[in-house]
Amino acid sequence: MEPKWWEKTVEYLYLAHRIEDGHSIVLPFAGPLERALGDALTIEAENFEIIEFKHNSSASCLATESKKYGDGTAPFTTYFDQLEADLAELQYPTVDLPHRFVCGANIDNCFGLEYVPYWKKDGYNANPVGPDAFHLYARCLAAVRRPSANGEVSGGLVVGIDSLAKTMVLVELNQLLQALRMGMNLSFTAPQPPQQASEASPESNPPFGFPGG
Repeated sequence: MEPKWWEKTVEYLYLAHRIEDGHSIVLPFAGPLERALGDALTIEAENFEIIEFKHNSSASCLATESKKYGDGTAPFTTYFDQLEADLAELQYPTVDLPHRFVCGANIDNCFGLEYVPYWKKDGYNANPVGPDAFHLYARCLAAVRRPSANGEVSGGLVVGIDSLAKTMVLVELNQLLQALRMGMNLSFTAPQPPQQASEASPESNPPFGFPGG
């Protein structure tokens, strides 16, 4: 009998693996933060990565991300050109993009996890990045995402799971929230016809960091 699972099953297994591995913090998101960034943020050794959970890695399942961009009709992958142009204008320092899917998978008739790059583009890798690069990525991502209908991003201390100590922690995210607000306040239209990079490029780059709780 083949295993059956739900997206929530994927989330729980991922968290269980992170706790078992240790040395990381997992911050689950919902509402405006989830719409601006993703389902969760992992922090490990001062490196950051956005996680999107999906039931499986089928094209139809991953395509549900499209509802988070524009009017929800264009494939989310069409927004990469805008994102790439904004990152280039801000002198993004690496070819690593801190964003990936974590999907459920049937592995030898057992339930497991499959890791898939969020942006499958030549010349880029899906890897965690340091705080400065993550700051730039978060700002540019928020600029192309569809605003949440559940209000604006607010709050500073976010509860997460410290997988090393297996306890709940508070992580100060004021500077990340500031970056997201800067991106969300930018003028945005759909990627067809293409925009000029300057339309969605923030004007400044304040300091950024994630001191632990």
